[in-house]
Amino acid sequence: MTQSISATYKHELVITQTNVSDANLQSASDSIRQSTSLSFTSGTGANQADRAYTNEFTLASGSTTVLDLTSTSVFTDNFNSSAVMARVKEITITNPTATYGSNTGTLEVGSGATNPWLGFLKDGTDKVTVRPGGQISFHAPDATAMAVSTASCNLQFEASGGNVSPQVVILGASA
Repeated sequence: MTQSISATYKHELVITQTNVSDANLQSASDSIRQSTSLSFTSGTGANQADRAYTNEFTLASGSTTVLDLTSTSVFTDNFNSSAVMARVKEITITNPTATYGSNTGTLEVGSGATNPWLGFLKDGTDKVTVRPGGQISFHAPDATAMAVSTASCNLQFEASGGNVSPQVVILGASA
């Protein structure tokens, strides 16, 4: 069976700031717009991907789990085919709001203690905090991307202050 991937990532932030003068009731406004759009076609080069992984799981407060990006038994796609990647092009991690089940905690994302994946981190002790309702995304659409190897493959998720149900989406290349 031949699989192909096409993907588009879009993010837009629009801010409108208005200032009303009390003296003469005149107003002025200013808008700021920042947008990012990335498109990927099927392949392993720049702006290409041939592997996709999605997962959602629940962690009780105080617990951790490690995602091994090289595990062929765990790291599979929606068709139960290997999603093991040599390079990560896009990773998005969402910590849904408390209205989504029992998700009330803060999610800490960092490298595993052994074989830490540094992808978007500077060193193995770094962590990114994702508050309830928050999301992080890291993009590396070039041919180099964020490298994965058996010596650098473990991404750790930790729940603090309550349960979390992170949603993980990873797009990458097999070579």
